[in-house]
Amino acid sequence: PIGVLLQVNGNGVRGSHELAHPPTTGTTQTSNRKSQVLAGKNQLEGDRKAYRDEVLGASERRGKILFAASMLLVGWSFSIPIELRRAHWCFIDSCVQDRSSCFDCLTFGEWVQKVLAFYASTPAKDWVHFDFSVDPNFIWSVEKLTGS
Repeated sequence: PIGVLLQVNGNGVRGSHELAHPPTTGTTQTSNRKSQVLAGKNQLEGDRKAYRDEVLGASERRGKILFAASMLLVGWSFSIPIELRRAHWCFIDSCVQDRSSCFDCLTFGEWVQKVLAFYASTPAKDWVHFDFSVDPNFIWSVEKLTGS
């Protein structure tokens, strides 16, 4: 607690604030204040570390889910027939109207219908057939671009 000490002198009453406990030396008071600041800082760092660990843990869990979903999607994409995997998608209206100028592209809806038709017409034992081959036309176009 802080008390007010009033002194009477020739100019009237003057007040000053002093600590109610006995005065300490400057060195003790400074080191005590430093230890209080450090204790508060350590508590704050501990709270921050706990919060950071909580956030990082939640991010790690979400990241694992996203990673697993991505790996399943990539694995699935290599298991569908080559014709579906190598299909070009139409992203602009002019390609939809003149498909031959855009590598005979498909809209996303048409592609999904072809995938569903594949699964409907193919026995389940033939659904997964991993094929990691590269389109020969792609190799030719890369060689043409690089000049090799």
